[in-house]
Amino acid sequence: MERIALDKGTYGYIRHYKKKKLLYTCILLLILLAIFIIGYKVYQRKVYAIISVVLILPMAKYAVAFLIALPFKSIGKEDYYDIENKKGNGATAYDCILSSGEKIMNVDCMYVDDKNISLLITKSKQDLEYIAKYIQEYCEGRLYSRKAKAYLDKDKFIDAIKGNNSQKKDENSEIVSEILMLHI
Repeated sequence: MERIALDKGTYGYIRHYKKKKLLYTCILLLILLAIFIIGYKVYQRKVYAIISVVLILPMAKYAVAFLIALPFKSIGKEDYYDIENKKGNGATAYDCILSSGEKIMNVDCMYVDDKNISLLITKSKQDLEYIAKYIQEYCEGRLYSRKAKAYLDKDKFIDAIKGNNSQKKDENSEIVSEILMLHI
């Protein structure tokens, strides 16, 4: 079976991200415990305890990244294929977990065309206006003039992106890349 590395913005990235961070956390925890048990208990040297305490820092980094991503998930495959089949030729990104100074935000699908940034957010407890405003201001700060709008309903989102033929494909892809820099 061929391994595929998923990049930020591709469908299925959240699941891949969570698995990777959990795997790194578990591996570092096992290494940490092995060094502590073998070094401190068997050889009775305190330097091994110090090494294991220092290893807690990278393990905690991966554990925190896993815990931040834990409540989020990808949209269903049917929804993904539905969006892919009906969208225009603008730039698209899926499975985005974006961070601001105040919040962690999950955007299931982001579509950028010449005039708009359309955001599909299926998790209803998120503040749609805040997310749209934050992304719009972020783009305006980078001299891209696009109006951001967030949708809770997939059908309304598809209606907004359906058949939007984009003339500025490179610029739209660049905007998506810029926004993905906010990704955790």
